[in-house]
Amino acid sequence: MKAAFLYATVVLLLVACDPEQKSSDEAAASLAVDPRTNLLVGTWRLGDEREYTFAADGKFSMADDTSKCGGEAPTKSTVEGTWQLEGDLLVLEVTKASDEMFRNSIMRDSIIKLESSTLVLKTSVIGCSGQEIELRKK
Repeated sequence: MKAAFLYATVVLLLVACDPEQKSSDEAAASLAVDPRTNLLVGTWRLGDEREYTFAADGKFSMADDTSKCGGEAPTKSTVEGTWQLEGDLLVLEVTKASDEMFRNSIMRDSIIKLESSTLVLKTSVIGCSGQEIELRKK
């Protein structure tokens, strides 16, 4: 009986002292997400010119034809990186790009409108900067 009690006490102490376990406050804070995040997650398209995919884990990819808005990039460029919301800005930090001009860049697009199937951005994509674009959820 004493051995079982001692074993249970040790197990409880190990669980209670686990540095990987979050407190209930920390867990609640990690769930407190900007409600726009859920709307953004998914794939968004601007015709055949541009496609963004935003993942729930904060990663994104983009395929872009910047020559359609006066850019000098190759016909198709692809980028990958991380995304986050900062107020009314959608911040895209590029970590991988098929074209030199996108490498290690940070794009800050103003969110003009965000609804379940419509996203309007004032884009900062190189070559198209300042243009308002309307994307549709795929």
